[in-house]
Amino acid sequence: MLYTPQQLSGGAGYSRGVRIGNWQEDSNVQAEALAKFARNKAAGNLAINHEQRKERTLHQQVPHSFGDVLESGFSVQIQSVATNKLITGDVFQLLEFGSTDSAVFAAGGGGGAKRASACNTLVIEKANGKKGP
Repeated sequence: MLYTPQQLSGGAGYSRGVRIGNWQEDSNVQAEALAKFARNKAAGNLAINHEQRKERTLHQQVPHSFGDVLESGFSVQIQSVATNKLITGDVFQLLEFGSTDSAVFAAGGGGGAKRASACNTLVIEKANGKKGP
């Protein structure tokens, strides 16, 4: 932060030839900013940590359900035969501000249990929301 007329006019910071200035205050402000950054990083409050948590949540692996007949409660992937793309959703990408509707799109890839993740696996439920046969 700039305090003195010398600093406000763009003068030099602390050095051997500078006699006037708030160099000690500047040093304290910089040290406090670095300490605040370190506290936020340790607490996981940086914006990049939030993005990484979202990515981990969306791409964590989930199991497929196997059987001859689809039943309520099964985890499945829906893939287009024509485009070979999976139906994928992003619960963190809302369609409009204040909405609870999330973005759904087709993503390249292919099927298979090794590619099943939270963002491209759907759970079949009954219309009334209850699981079971």
